Amino acid sequence: NATEVTTLYNETACTKVTRTEENLQILGDTSCIANYRLNEDVTDLSGNYNGSFIGSPLLVYGEFNTCYRMNQNNYVSISALKSLGNVNTISVSFWQKLYSGNNTCLLFGGTTSQQTYDDFFQLTPYDGNGNYYIDFGNISTGGRMSGTGASNWVTNEFKHFVFIKSATTMYWYVDGQFVNSKANSKTVNFNNFLDFTLGKSLNSGATSLNTDIDQVRFFNKELSSSEVTTLYNEGI
Repeated sequence: NATEVTTLYNETACTKVTRTEENLQILGDTSCIANYRLNEDVTDLSGNYNGSFIGSPLLVYGEFNTCYRMNQNNYVSISALKSLGNVNTISVSFWQKLYSGNNTCLLFGGTTSQQTYDDFFQLTPYDGNGNYYIDFGNISTGGRMSGTGASNWVTNEFKHFVFIKSATTMYWYVDGQFVNSKANSKTVNFNNFLDFTLGKSLNSGATSLNTDIDQVRFFNKELSSSEVTTLYNEGI
């Protein structure tokens, strides 16, 4: 009846409990140079490196409030980060939901088919076949760190990933736990990138399928293991 219809109309909407986003400088210093919360926009909390939508990424529930589901045709361009120029030390923290069978690129900086060029930066937490690829610099001269076991991160839940590039070494963490490291003293010139993208690979022949990305942070330093833990525990 009409009264019951009104009751249903006034029902409190179901909401997903998520973490609370913390400030830009979550580590208590000035090392976080960019933070993309991805709550209905792609602005950088620092105000320096705002992104733009390419296509129409789908707004979905995230680990923190809302986020975007991206793929090869619907993604985010953050070309403003090219202005960082020559980069030898950088860290990236992000939350990502991976889907089985999907090649899911989080971040790409470079130009088409540029894996064997010196100025190349790509994070692929899951290639659809159980592997991950972390690229910083020319992969034919030691710029790639890779491994198996990425299928364990396909859980239909958000996982926390951290990439760290120090002056001499690359590190990879998942959910606060160390996964891998590899010697790498390369410097990459971001200014030579065709674009800098979230959720899409610009590699020739590569296709990044649906993946949900949330709370992306860039730091201009090598993160410590305790700082990785701080980021993993954000908003709890």
